[in-house]
Amino acid sequence: MCACFGVYIHPEELDEIWIDEASSAGIGLVAFHPAGGENTADSFERFLHLTEEPGFQSLMEKMRQKGILAETAAHALSWLLPREEFEAHPDWFRMDETGNRVKAFNCCPSSLAAMAYLEDRAAALVGKIPADGHRYHLWTDDVAVGACSCERCKGLTPADQSLLLTHAILRGLRKADPEAKLSFLAYHGTMELPGVMPEEGVYLEYAPMDREYDKPLTDPDSEKNRKQWAPVSALLERFGKEDATVLDYWYDNSLQSGWKKPPVKLKLEQAVMEQDVRDDLSAGFAYITTFACYLGADYRALYPELPDLAALTKAADSMMKKAE
Repeated sequence: MCACFGVYIHPEELDEIWIDEASSAGIGLVAFHPAGGENTADSFERFLHLTEEPGFQSLMEKMRQKGILAETAAHALSWLLPREEFEAHPDWFRMDETGNRVKAFNCCPSSLAAMAYLEDRAAALVGKIPADGHRYHLWTDDVAVGACSCERCKGLTPADQSLLLTHAILRGLRKADPEAKLSFLAYHGTMELPGVMPEEGVYLEYAPMDREYDKPLTDPDSEKNRKQWAPVSALLERFGKEDATVLDYWYDNSLQSGWKKPPVKLKLEQAVMEQDVRDDLSAGFAYITTFACYLGADYRALYPELPDLAALTKAADSMMKKAE
């Protein structure tokens, strides 16, 4: 029943206050999530530069001294395979439903040359991004589907295609870090069980974004939430429970703010979160995490106190007491 609790934040939001709050709340993991959207590759590149700055390195060292793991979680596909390569290699990129190769979103997982390029780019990231415990989260593009419809790919589901890309990235990571583990992101169009079998070193990361946030995922009266929760058992059976990670949105103030600044005051649905956490623990997830973006210094300038991060661990505490 023991699990690691974590938060995913924008890297520029990390400061000593955040670290102290996380430590006091029993948070064991902070993952840095460069902003997504259309400029994901640029955001990821800025993050790479930030990790080289002494001030950021000092903050990460303070985190680790307090027993908090540092990881990286990013929609990194457009950095791993830059869109600028489209002119020279259109066959590397996905075919849309009209039969045209397009550079927007992901790529063609049936292209051996594209997969080799992904491997090389992934290998070059090792040592440049935080990945304590050899855990990596380098996801495909932030789009509901974005699958390739070419002759070789059209029989593959979006989940299949995403897993094949995950395999290529993991092969690259393991060239430089033989112990690397990489998450498969079950999210929107990739929430269904893939037909492709996961290779050793791939673990599940379940992100139920398409949900009703004011009701628990197991609420019998929420058809939307039931649909999000339905594949969990099969996904855990397929990928295993070791390193299996829930990535939810309980503290995601970027979502509540519509991904625009200034941030709104976060509304924490604590009872919903506590029930979700109990269900996640019962299912067997090893990591219980949540986005917690837009809660940096600019948030504190508007609203004096951060939301109570300790609430994230209360459900686990109550379950442990009942188990005793």
